[in-house]
Amino acid sequence: RKVLKLSPHDAVTLTKLAGLLEQGQKSAEALEAYREALARYRSAGLSAQVLDCLARTTKLDPDNLEELIELGELSIRSHHHKIAMPALLHAAQLARRAGDDGRWEELAEKAYALDPNDEVASVSQAEVHLKRENAAEAARLIAPLLARRPDDLEVLDLACRAYIGIGNYTLAQPLCWKLYHARPERADIFLKLMEGLLQRGAARQGLE
Repeated sequence: RKVLKLSPHDAVTLTKLAGLLEQGQKSAEALEAYREALARYRSAGLSAQVLDCLARTTKLDPDNLEELIELGELSIRSHHHKIAMPALLHAAQLARRAGDDGRWEELAEKAYALDPNDEVASVSQAEVHLKRENAAEAARLIAPLLARRPDDLEVLDLACRAYIGIGNYTLAQPLCWKLYHARPERADIFLKLMEGLLQRGAARQGLE
């Protein structure tokens, strides 16, 4: 603190102070200090230091959408995809929670593009496809996940919606039963299944 009184624009010392405050469990003060340092690093165009500060601020304030997006995009430019993907996925969840579907879709797609083999990113991308009524792509993404995680209710829900969407009621029906037994409140999925069966002319199955 004495050094900062002598040199108030010393971002390096400010970052060290923030780290000490964080170690001392003074999260609010640490966050304020990191953000002051972040502003100075941004002004100086020091990307590595900006990235480090953003990683720390988003750890202390994980619901800050704008900082998460900045962390994700800067990480992509710096080729740190392992940092970028979880940051963008979390930002996508926050955007969706806030009702900003357009931003949610954009962020989920960016995260998936960074690692199409990541299961969390694949689930998120499948949700985006279903939102856009692209059930075939959702089914393609969810099939391998369902094989690996047959009891995961989130995956099961997506699989039911995807298979009903492409009209594959043979696959959809047992999955719908499984989902219903685990979550009776999802009886709405049976209405969609019945509608699909009746439209196909399978009245007997629909009645059952």
